[in-house]
Amino acid sequence: MRKENYIFGIHTVSAAISNGRRTIHGLWLTKSLYEQFREDISQHNISYKLVDNNFLDSKVSQENHQGIVASVAPFSVTSIEDILFSDKPNKVVVILDQVTDPHNVGAILRSAAAFNCDAIIQQDKNSPDPNNPLIAKIASGGAEFVPIVNVTNLSRAIDTLKDNSFWVIGLDERGSKNINEIDLTGNLAIVMGKEGSGMRRLIKENCDILTRLPTNPKFPTLNVSNAAAIALYEIARKNS
Repeated sequence: MRKENYIFGIHTVSAAISNGRRTIHGLWLTKSLYEQFREDISQHNISYKLVDNNFLDSKVSQENHQGIVASVAPFSVTSIEDILFSDKPNKVVVILDQVTDPHNVGAILRSAAAFNCDAIIQQDKNSPDPNNPLIAKIASGGAEFVPIVNVTNLSRAIDTLKDNSFWVIGLDERGSKNINEIDLTGNLAIVMGKEGSGMRRLIKENCDILTRLPTNPKFPTLNVSNAAAIALYEIARKNS
């Protein structure tokens, strides 16, 4: 039996249609949006139904669907090996240590796509489902560009990255150096800790270095998704 996965929102659905990795089973959209998606529907031979907002509310009531919902196949499973053995030089991955809020994961995913990140890695326990439609909505299409890799053991995943020439950088407000003071070339893994409590002790000890953002010492704390965006920008800036 086919598992039904829904995504919603104009940018999210548009990116999914354009993505060769995604299978679109069908669309529900309002008449006012049909003209915007008519060409894509025809080109990709997508089945669709024109519906009202009340029908769409019944499909995805938790967030603003913007007049369009798609039924999609879940992403194919991506492994760390897929990242390690890709031909891209200077790979960058973001490791999330029990970041549980799908809003934050979606926002980090959006930044990761904007700054050409290769993957998000998270532990399958105490992490949101990569196919959570809210993640896709907040990522605003970024989920179609950056895979989320679920692993059983995060420390073991970090060891695998280190064994394959990745430098693992933990972002921590008590880090020894500002991020702009360290070498950000080569293969990098940026570790972000849980909302509020930060990285777990063993994860923190497994990082090669702990670094901080150059924030106000009297108010150093940022939301995890904002911190990730700044760190990824700094990596992109230094390697541009």
